Amino acid sequence: MMNMKKVLALLLCAVLLLPLVPAVRAAEIMGDESYERVAGIAASNGCGAMQGMAVGRKYAYTALSNSNDTRAVITQVNLETGKTRVMTNGKDGKKYFTNLSHANDMDVVEVNGEEWLIVAASSKLQVFVVDDENGKLHHRAEFNVWHAGQAFAPVGMAVREINEREITFLFKGGYAISTGTVATDAEEGDIHVSIVCLIDVKKVPLGDGYEDLSHYLNQGMGYRDGVVYAVFSGCSRTETIHHSMIVGFDITQGNRTMYPLPDKVFYIASKRFRTLFEMETCGFTPDGRLLFNTNGSIDGVFALKDFVCSPEDTAEKPTYTVRFDGNGVAGDMAEQSVACGDIAALTRQSYKITDRRLEGWMASRASDNAVYCVNKRDASDAKWLPREEIQGNYKPYLFADGGYIMNDSTLAGDTITMTAQWKQYGDVNGDGKLDLADVVALRMYLKNGYPLSFSLRKQLDVTGDWELDESDLWTLFAYLGGAIEKLPLCE
Repeated sequence: MMNMKKVLALLLCAVLLLPLVPAVRAAEIMGDESYERVAGIAASNGCGAMQGMAVGRKYAYTALSNSNDTRAVITQVNLETGKTRVMTNGKDGKKYFTNLSHANDMDVVEVNGEEWLIVAASSKLQVFVVDDENGKLHHRAEFNVWHAGQAFAPVGMAVREINEREITFLFKGGYAISTGTVATDAEEGDIHVSIVCLIDVKKVPLGDGYEDLSHYLNQGMGYRDGVVYAVFSGCSRTETIHHSMIVGFDITQGNRTMYPLPDKVFYIASKRFRTLFEMETCGFTPDGRLLFNTNGSIDGVFALKDFVCSPEDTAEKPTYTVRFDGNGVAGDMAEQSVACGDIAALTRQSYKITDRRLEGWMASRASDNAVYCVNKRDASDAKWLPREEIQGNYKPYLFADGGYIMNDSTLAGDTITMTAQWKQYGDVNGDGKLDLADVVALRMYLKNGYPLSFSLRKQLDVTGDWELDESDLWTLFAYLGGAIEKLPLCE
């Protein structure tokens, strides 16, 4: 029979091998006084069930679906005024979309000077360019989402990181947080995700005890500063009060299982919306306010009153200078100062152009006479190379207009020169010049309807109205004939 010392030793080993669950301070149940309404969202075009939401710098966007997920409406919310408007489908001019399925979750990001709305639509991501001036969404890309060889339909989605080359996503499926990436210049393809961690929802601190969220509806998610904010809803402790919950998990610790952060657990019990208070997802404004949307007695967007995410570190850092070279085009652009190691959006080009567009900026660094290059066969392989070593599979990388520069000089006082690389608007046949051959080629396209990529359609849209039609043909002809001095989109 085993003696007592051995028994105690084995018990101690067993305890040490158990996963470490941090001690937490229980969150309190909050009522209707804990949040305020940003905007109400009205049903339209047969769509009335609130789904995903995205929060940007100036606007939030919400999705309403119909009963069988064959139609969805996207509503834009002005975060300052609360004013709303239903966005128009740039493809057909209708006030709804048929490719968004349930529109489980959304995010909005700035990519290369454009605002993109990204929608998790079942096992696909649909990407739209926001045309704020005309209240339109123009479809740009579609990606299939896969996990372990199977189509994967996440309930939550958020952008974790973005740079000039790729977007890194976070997905929530069940109680697993996964990640996947896609190139910013891709217009179709696959995103293969891998699991980052699992989140423990069976022992969430609340009041004098814990709440098991495994019987709640698993909803969307928000993300900020390394923390995933997972949303759960649809459970009633009584017949008259509905509850929803936002729970924060720090996913940067590298542990297989992550536990709730005690200061980021928000449990709202609503008496105002007695019949239904179903929180769908959440997101953050630039100043750190936590917003959520609800599918309930009144669909809407709301903000927590007493929680603001910690501001980012504002300590002064050494800087380097970005200069702009128009490469033969008239005009000047002011220099830009960038903090070493930071991500910064490049100043949008302001040169006087009449018939061309900026294809991108070629970056050269003064301290070592190097050029930022990318591998032609592997877009993830990008680095600074001395001019004399640019050969083989490497070519100069082109930073997009308004694109991001990131960690591209760690030397205080260094200078990076951005040299403009121009491409002719309306150059249909791609020979680098604008002539009657392009008019003929554009006429043939309009007649036969050859498929074109999003970027090429944008290049040939010489009127700048987001449509490629007869007006572009006659505008191009008028410019070549001298009837107009510049193409309308260059005004």
